Formats: sequence, C-alpha cells, structure tokens
Amino acid sequence: MPRLSVFTLLLLACSVVAIPESQAKRTTICSSWCGANTPLFGVDCILQSIKQKGPCYECGPAAKTPLTKEPCGGKCIEKCKGGKKCQNKECQCPYEKPKDCNGECKKFGTDTDCSGCGDKCYVDKGEKCMGGGCKCPDGKKADFTKDVDNCGKCGKMCKKGEICEHGECKCPADKPVFCGDKCKPWKDFKEDNYNCGTCGNKCEGGKTCKNGKCECPAEKPVFCEKDWKCKKLGTDSDCSSCGNKCEGGKTCKNGKCECPYGTYECKGICKPSKDFKEDPYNCGSCGKTCDKTAGEVCKDGGCKCPKGDKPDFKKDNKNCGKCETKCKVEKGETCKDGKCECAHGKKSDGSCKQPKPKS
Repeated sequence: MPRLSVFTLLLLACSVVAIPESQAKRTTICSSWCGANTPLFGVDCILQSIKQKGPCYECGPAAKTPLTKEPCGGKCIEKCKGGKKCQNKECQCPYEKPKDCNGECKKFGTDTDCSGCGDKCYVDKGEKCMGGGCKCPDGKKADFTKDVDNCGKCGKMCKKGEICEHGECKCPADKPVFCGDKCKPWKDFKEDNYNCGTCGNKCEGGKTCKNGKCECPAEKPVFCEKDWKCKKLGTDSDCSSCGNKCEGGKTCKNGKCECPYGTYECKGICKPSKDFKEDPYNCGSCGKTCDKTAGEVCKDGGCKCPKGDKPDFKKDNKNCGKCETKCKVEKGETCKDGKCECAHGKKSDGSCKQPKPKS
C-alpha cells in the first residue's frame, strides 16, 4: 500500500467533512504535532483532531492550558513526576536514577540513599556510604548507641572500663564513677585517702578517710587550720585550743598554762622563789621595786639599806630620806618627812635651839 502524505490526508479529511477556517488552522498545527508524537505517522491522531479530540486536544498544542498531561507512546498520560521520564509507553525512572522511592527516582550508593530508599548516612557523625552501607572512615559499620569505639559518632572512643549507652560514654552501674584511669564502685571511695567520698578529694594534715569523710585520728582529734594538720590539745604548743602556746616557762595543765610548782609568774615569766630575794625590781614579790636613788638594795626578799636596816625614810633618824643619812640627834635634830629638822629652829652655828624652860 503506498504511503499517504499528511497533506493528502488533510485533503481527504476536508473532502469528507467541511470545517471552519479557525478549526482548519488548528488541524494544520495538530497534523505536524501528531506526525512527530504519535505512531503511524499520526494518521489516527490527525483524524481525531478534525473532530476536536484526541491527543492533540489532550496534551498537544490544541489543548487547554495549563497542561496536566504529556504525550507518551502515542497517548496522553499524566505528566511524569519525581524525575521519571516517558519510556516504553509509561513513566519510568531513567538510567542515572533507576530506583523508584515512593514516586521519586533515586540512585542508591549515595549518603542519602545508601543501600536502599531512605537509608541515610549520618554525615554529621562522620559516616559515608561505602560498599553499599553507611560506615565510618575506617570501613566499620558502627552502632553509635553502644559502640565503645564509635560512641555517638565515628572515632569517639570511650575510656577503659566505660560502656557506650545511648551514644554517651559512661561507667557501668556496678562501677559508676570514673576516677583516675578507670571506673570504680562507690565502696572504693570510703577509705581511699586520695579519693575520699569523691574522686580527687585528698585527705591532708594527718587525716584519714573513714566512710567517705576525711577525719583526724583518735590520738590527734582536732584539726588546726592554721597549721593545717591534726593535733592533740592539752600540750604546751596547743593547750586549750589550736595555737594556744604556753610561754615564759609555763606548762599546760588541765587546759591552762600554769607555772610549775615552786615558781611564780612575774610579767609573763615563771621565776623561782629565790629570784625574788635579791631582785631590786621584784623584791619579795612581782613588781615591788626598791628605791635605788635612796640607796636601797634587795636582801632576803625585802628592800633594805646596805647595812641591813629596813628604814622608814620619813622618820628614821639613821636613814632620813635615804640610807645612811643621819640626823644630828645630839644637836636636837629629828627626821620629819624624810628631812632632818630642828623642832625649835636653828642657831647661828647650825645647832638646834633648845626649848625655853617652863616658868
């Protein structure tokens, strides 16, 4: 059968059905489109277009806009979506993205779709798609929730003894505290002088760890902060309290600094009783001073003149005002308020006047 040209087909169609000029123009447009987009040189498509239907009016240049369909295998189908293209008379995924993932064309072996649809690698945690699976750079498939070598992300290693739980490194329940270089149970902190109660809490100043607390031992029960060590009170260096030091020869007795038996405190210093026998500044007792300007000396615990007299300088005729100052008693002088005086005045020769005889 000889081939018929498009023009010949149009003549045949026009001879059968009389059509308006505007429609004839659309039919002419459709004839070109049908020939390029439908089988059998578009004969059936052209004949349908004369009746204002068929592919040209559904998805061709004569269709109403916006177009919702497209030509595929000689018919109009819904427009291909998700990266699909018309292949074998239907919408199919192309070679470069051959996998249909819920209507969208994807290529497996990528970080977003590694082994299958939606198999997304945790790129922010260091994963990459390798060999059909999401793996860390070392090629290992990691479970970030419990892998101690990749806890929470690639390369994050837990310390010795720790476990990985929900992506966090932590010590196990039976050894809950990480201290030094390993996980330890709470009981280890009860008597550890270097980790008492908590990790790094060191007992100092002679304290020892008891039940998780740093305490001073029974023989030295008081902790003196100034010296930063445990001490026993009641000693000469810490008598009633920390730093209460006994000085000047005193010793601690029953929590008080006292002078030893046979000694007496004088100006903060303990002195034996013999020291008070000849000390002109503490003669007989603390603070009692002999009058050195009057010639007194301390003898046997008393202020006396060198010859042993214990004078009353105010009225002692032998020691008037000071030692060895004698009043001329034979001339009528007497000691009054530390001065030798004549009771009735003096004569021109210095002797005392005698009282007038009573008449």
